[in-house]
Amino acid sequence: MEKGSTNVEVSSLYKAFLLLQFSLAFWLPFLWLCLGIVLGIPLGLWGLASGELSSVLLILPTIAGGLGLWGASQLLLKSLYPQMMIADPSRLLVYIVLGSLSLIFIPIMVENTLLASLGVLLPCIVVLQLLYIHKSYFLSS
Repeated sequence: MEKGSTNVEVSSLYKAFLLLQFSLAFWLPFLWLCLGIVLGIPLGLWGLASGELSSVLLILPTIAGGLGLWGASQLLLKSLYPQMMIADPSRLLVYIVLGSLSLIFIPIMVENTLLASLGVLLPCIVVLQLLYIHKSYFLSS
């Protein structure tokens, strides 16, 4: 048996609930990640080429957010398919921490405080739930 794997079959209703929960929680961070890829990285690189070091603040949250979304989606995959191999637990925790840090920039970009709060709190709650579900995977390393 592989490290952190389980033989438990996950029900279809539970899978649908996890997918719905994940998609509702990550719609705003995903939107900001797409905008960061399309606008933030090119503008940041343009600013860096012009000598503005503050342009790094456009690039780093996008990269960290992408890594965080990748880590969260790895946890979701492990929830949907428990036998699937995912990233190493220590690497996965680094991805999740970077993604959590990138969420700090959402309230800076969004003027609506309720929307900003939901954009930060909902992904954190879902990731904490997924971390709790897979605590044996992280403790087995």
